[in-house]
Amino acid sequence: MIFWTANYFNVFAERELVHFMSKSSRDITKSSKKGAQATGEPVLVRVQPDMAKQLDDWRRAQDDLPGRPEAIRRLVELGLKAKKVNELHH
Repeated sequence: MIFWTANYFNVFAERELVHFMSKSSRDITKSSKKGAQATGEPVLVRVQPDMAKQLDDWRRAQDDLPGRPEAIRRLVELGLKAKKVNELHH
């Protein structure tokens, strides 16, 4: 029974990895008119599950449903603009 469970887990994990990799490669090669230029500096960001959910909820509220990288860029821009406005008023 332990062998079957471990084997099932390996098959499941392998299937999920293939799904993730195929989805990731589509997202990378997808051309977006509003996306950042490929000349930008790549940055790896890890987020906790609760933040990922908030990010995805924010993305779904946008008219054009940006991908996660584009959503992060937009939110960073909004945060930087808000900081600049806050600094002007204090």
